[in-house]
Amino acid sequence: MGALLMSKKERDRKALMEMVRQKKLSLKKASIQCELSYRQTLRIYQKYEALGDAGLIHKSRGRQSNRRHPHQDKIIARYLSRYEGFGPTLASEYLAEDGFQIDHETLRRLLLKHGLWQRHRKRSPYRQRRERKAQFGELLQIDGSIHDWMGTGKHSCLLNLVDDATGKTWSQLAEGETTRIVFQVLWHWISTYGVPLAIYVDLKNVYVSPKADSFSHFEVACQKLGIRVIKARSPQAKGRVERNHAVYQDRFVKDLALKGIKKITTANAVLNKGFIANLNKKFEKPARNPHSAHLVVKGLDLNQILCWEHTRKLQHDWTFSFKNKLY
Repeated sequence: MGALLMSKKERDRKALMEMVRQKKLSLKKASIQCELSYRQTLRIYQKYEALGDAGLIHKSRGRQSNRRHPHQDKIIARYLSRYEGFGPTLASEYLAEDGFQIDHETLRRLLLKHGLWQRHRKRSPYRQRRERKAQFGELLQIDGSIHDWMGTGKHSCLLNLVDDATGKTWSQLAEGETTRIVFQVLWHWISTYGVPLAIYVDLKNVYVSPKADSFSHFEVACQKLGIRVIKARSPQAKGRVERNHAVYQDRFVKDLALKGIKKITTANAVLNKGFIANLNKKFEKPARNPHSAHLVVKGLDLNQILCWEHTRKLQHDWTFSFKNKLY
C-alpha cells in the first residue's frame, strides 16, 4: 500500500484514536479534544479500528471535485491561444461564443490559480459621484477618446456620446475630433431618439469658441435645436463619458484585434452592426423616470441645422468672397 497523505487534523485524530486503543484515554475525553459529539467520535474510532489510518482520511481525497469544470483544460488552452490578457468577464463572453460556457467568476478563480490574472485592488472614490439624471435625454455627455484603437501605431478618435441617466452610448471612429464627426454622431442620436435637453462638453474649440463674442458651429447648431450646452471645467465633471472611454478601450480594442481590423470604415461597421447594441444591452441602466425627456420635432431638417455657417459681407457689386473664391 502506498503512502497516505494526511492533513494536520487527521494526524491529530490518529494520535487520539491510538491513545484510546491503548486505553490511555477515554472515548469521551477524546471527543472533547476533537470538538465532536461522542457518537461521531465513536464512528471515527470504529473506522480507525477497521481500516487503520485509511479510516481517518477523507473519502474524496485525491478525487476530482464534482464542481470542477469539465472543460477546464480546453478553456485554459483557448484562453492562452486567443484571449490572453483579457479580463475574466470579457473573456467569458468570447468563450461562450466559442461554445465554452463558463461563469466569469469561475473563470477568474481559474485564471488566478494558473497565474494568468492578478487581483485588482479596489480604490476608495476620491470624489463622490454626482447622482444620475432622472430621465433619458435630460443630459448627454460627449467627448473624444484619442487612442491607438487598431494597434497600428497611429492614433484616431472615438467620439462617444453617453446618456447621463441610463449610460446608453453611441460612438463613431474618425481620424480626429472634428466638427464633422461631432455632427454625424449627434445627427444619429437625434434621428433615433429625438432632441436632448442638454449636452455636457469640455472646452475644446470643436465644442465651444475660445472668443467671448463668438460661437462654434456646434454651439450655433445647439442653439437652433434648443439644446443647452454645459461647459465642463474638469474631466471629473463629465465622469460618465470618461469612464465609458475605458470600457471601449478595453473591449473595442480587443474586438478589433481579434478580427484583424485596421481601417476606420471597417471599425465603424463593427460598431454599427452589433458592438454598440451589445454594449448597451450589458451596461445600460433603467432611468428613474421611465418617460424620455427627448423632444421629437416633426419636419426637422437636420441638413439646415447640423452644418457650417459663415458670415460674409456683400460687396457693392452684389458679390462676396469665400475661401479665395468670388461668388
